[in-house]
Amino acid sequence: MAGDLRTLAAILEITTELERIGDYAKGIANINLMIGPDPLIKPMIDIPHMAELARDMLRPCLDAFVRRDVELARFIRPRTLR
Repeated sequence: MAGDLRTLAAILEITTELERIGDYAKGIANINLMIGPDPLIKPMIDIPHMAELARDMLRPCLDAFVRRDVELARFIRPRTLR
């Protein structure tokens, strides 16, 4: 019973974080639409790189949770931008 409650609490925390990620993505997309067809001041390098890092960290995290794989969860570490 206590394990079920912990799992439910973890799921609620995960969904909150996923919603926040989605909100940030929506905000970035809206800013992109506001910029319109104007040329960028510098090439877009950082945002695609950050998106790749986020994706590469998020997928293993969710996989570790679904599989209840503690070793995989311990292996996942935050990565730096550069």
